Amino acid sequence: MARPKGQAGTIQQLGRTWRIGFWDTGPGGQRKRRWQGGFKTRAEAARALRKVLSQIDDGSYVPPRPDTVGAYLRDWLEAQRPHVAPNTWVTCRNHVAYYLAPSEADCAAYKARTGQDRPSLAALPLQDLTPEVASRHLASLLERGRRAGGGLRPRTVRGVRITLNAALASAYASGMLPRPVRVKRVAVPKRPPTIYSPEQTGSFLAVAAGDRLAAMWVLLVTSGMRPSEVLGLPWPAVDLEAGVVSIYQKLIKVENQAVLADGTKVDSAGAAVAQVIVLVPAGSTRHPERTRTTLPQRLGQSEPVAHRRHREIRRPAAA
Repeated sequence: MARPKGQAGTIQQLGRTWRIGFWDTGPGGQRKRRWQGGFKTRAEAARALRKVLSQIDDGSYVPPRPDTVGAYLRDWLEAQRPHVAPNTWVTCRNHVAYYLAPSEADCAAYKARTGQDRPSLAALPLQDLTPEVASRHLASLLERGRRAGGGLRPRTVRGVRITLNAALASAYASGMLPRPVRVKRVAVPKRPPTIYSPEQTGSFLAVAAGDRLAAMWVLLVTSGMRPSEVLGLPWPAVDLEAGVVSIYQKLIKVENQAVLADGTKVDSAGAAVAQVIVLVPAGSTRHPERTRTTLPQRLGQSEPVAHRRHREIRRPAAA
């Protein structure tokens, strides 16, 4: 965006402080006079003016806005609702309501319980949020982010950071921030996985054989499917003759209610992808294959679904 003809800016003293004035050209081409004040010295005002004029020259200038982080996050949440899974949206909402921008009532209750101010970005002007400010906020959550006053687990704070980064990326893309703001990663200690030995697996399956959901337990142990995928598995996705299970939906919990959700993935081209598990009888010498296939007849869908991967598993030997 070219600087308006004769644009040099103005520096004025107002009492003990200084202010700068300049012309900004809006999207419709209208020129608007803008003022920014509160500078303690003329030199500070001059530096700010040079920065603003440079941003106007390269098109990166964003006019100051009154939006606070709390107000923006509430609007952003509502805009995200149609685009993410229900449980993902609830998780983001909880991150905002509990850890990023809690309400004034929640902050007052927290202070009454703990005698400390609750970590919050709600009242901070959105354009004043920097990576350093956000990192200090996450550090406060690690120290006293729980509603009872204790520190949050690093894994929880990592999720809060992911939500905040997604919101800030949207703010920059929509022209509400003059520059990208990306919060640094939160260090999370690695936990060693808990793996059953063959003996432990056999003991578990022996006990599970007497349960009415024995087939579910066997599938969980032998297939590597997620619990939500097993719980959402419909009969049309199970081909007992071919020994194939197709995963294209899942059962998730959203605000204490069971909800069936789309379980497909999306590839780089935006096409729906289904995972396929090929059940291999015990003792088989068949090796895993990586192929592409379509499953419209098996899934009863009008459009083909691309296969992403095969996972070969072994059925437990018959007793």
